[in-house]
Amino acid sequence: MVLVASTSIVERIVEFIQPLFRDWGYLIVFLAAFLERSLLVGLVIPGNVVVMLAGLYAGVGDLNIAWIVAIAFIGSLLGDNLGYLIGLKLGRPLIDKHGDFMRMGARVSLVETYFDKYGGATILIARFVTFLGALVCPVAGMSMMNFRRFLYYELLGSLLWAMAFGLLGYFCGLNRDLIIKVFNYVGNTLLIIVLAIAAVAYVVHVIRERRAINIELDTIDDQELLEGPE
Repeated sequence: MVLVASTSIVERIVEFIQPLFRDWGYLIVFLAAFLERSLLVGLVIPGNVVVMLAGLYAGVGDLNIAWIVAIAFIGSLLGDNLGYLIGLKLGRPLIDKHGDFMRMGARVSLVETYFDKYGGATILIARFVTFLGALVCPVAGMSMMNFRRFLYYELLGSLLWAMAFGLLGYFCGLNRDLIIKVFNYVGNTLLIIVLAIAAVAYVVHVIRERRAINIELDTIDDQELLEGPE
């Protein structure tokens, strides 16, 4: 099923990648969910964006929303458990040897402070925080977190994540005609202005968030430097 024809910029973007999701949508969702927190792909490509897009295409009839949610949940569950296993078996030696790469050593220490503060709930919270979510499962393994406890929070977090972003995209797909009418009504010029403002606001938010994270990372690096090798 093809989206209603129109000159809307948003429509053109959505229609441009629609064939990719129509043919490979389920595989894309699985890989995004599986790789996000196991091999740290979430630091580059947030899985929630992929799941939300797949949900949108389910809303227009190209995919099945039940399958999207189920595949996202299963992919997340398998990937997170792999991340936990990698952290348990390989994480600490790798961090000790290559911790300077992308400041991974400091990033791991930062995630560990979240575990100290929020406990196992960190796994659930991190499902909705990109920079934290990509590292939380390997760090849980490195910290030798009880696996049953890890699995409890992971099951709950993966299910809520898959349902939240999948259904959000699905709602947008079901209401595509209304959304398109709104975009067409305001016109492309006004839409470009709105999108530009939103883009600037998002960039400012990301810069501020990254700056705050870097300050925390600098604090951790300075503390480790003062303490010196054990």
